[in-house]
Amino acid sequence: MDPSEAEGRSSRTALVHVPAGYRLGRQYPVLLVYHGHGGDAAGMATATGFSALADRAGFLSVYPQGLPDGPGGPPMWASAGPVDHGIEELPATVSLLNVLGGGYCLDLSRVYATGVSNGGGMVNYLACRLADRVAAVAPVVGNMYVPKDGGCRPVRPVSVMDVHAVDDPVVAYQGDRDDPAWVLPPVAQWLSGWAVRDRCPGPSTESAAGAREVVRRWTGCAAGTTVVGYRVTGGHRWPPALAGTSTAAAIWDFVSRYRTPAAG
Repeated sequence: MDPSEAEGRSSRTALVHVPAGYRLGRQYPVLLVYHGHGGDAAGMATATGFSALADRAGFLSVYPQGLPDGPGGPPMWASAGPVDHGIEELPATVSLLNVLGGGYCLDLSRVYATGVSNGGGMVNYLACRLADRVAAVAPVVGNMYVPKDGGCRPVRPVSVMDVHAVDDPVVAYQGDRDDPAWVLPPVAQWLSGWAVRDRCPGPSTESAAGAREVVRRWTGCAAGTTVVGYRVTGGHRWPPALAGTSTAAAIWDFVSRYRTPAAG
């Protein structure tokens, strides 16, 4: 990396889980999995269960590592653009995808991203600014700020699945406007914004997805995309289950349906 974009570091890291049975001659999808503020790549791999799922479903699960939130600070993502310590996340993500593409047999039309909390915000940032490389995203209890380096103007429609708890005490479902410089929109407004960007026709529909889950869905959107929001309970965490299955399985079932024109 350019050290000026990475808090003085010349490289950045990620854990890569190669699925069991990986073989040359087959192209594999990629799922980027972003930890939350104060977390790390190894912890995210353990907490989500994506590596075991990757073995069964046949995809690379990749866990990028965030940089410190200032000298000696906890790991984080500059999920609103290069306003946090000059960190540039987009070049790092492009570089990561290029390195992966050079070392593994990848289906570059099937690159996906998910993350929790600050990592969920990072996923929103990728959807806004790197839609030519990422086909679908699934933020979980994310802090979805409007990017400060050009706003949210994806170059193509992106399928979005959001999971957020109505009782989240950290990233409130109803948003947060206490700090004018860091306004968090209500989750319902954020979802509606993606429905507009993806040119979804008509209103959304709502249905029960489990005993304590409600799903809001826009279908028939441009380029075959879909926007889905799960309203759950349980506070600010990665939920252990969603729609009767593991959260990891529910996310993979959603994102893996979508493709984008192959990059690179």
